[in-house]
Amino acid sequence: MNETLTEFAKKELKEGLAKCSAGQHQRFKQMYAKGDMSLTIAEVVDGMTEHQLDRGMEQVEVTLSKIEKGILVGADAHEAAVNEAATKGEDDGD
Repeated sequence: MNETLTEFAKKELKEGLAKCSAGQHQRFKQMYAKGDMSLTIAEVVDGMTEHQLDRGMEQVEVTLSKIEKGILVGADAHEAAVNEAATKGEDDGD
């Protein structure tokens, strides 16, 4: 993957993760933070390999799709919905 594609993938992954809950962030860190749970989500994404970026994007896309379809319920889904609403508000200039 060239540098432009890598940076695009990181940006897209960070935007997707912004719509996820804190619990989902924790699970993501467990998979990709190389044992350093003190890293921010952005730092975790910035340290990911190309293969990890590909897999991470797939995982986040599936998670967001499940939230949209109402498959994920409970605290994670509620928190993710709140995060998504806040993200949309920022995009709209609200």
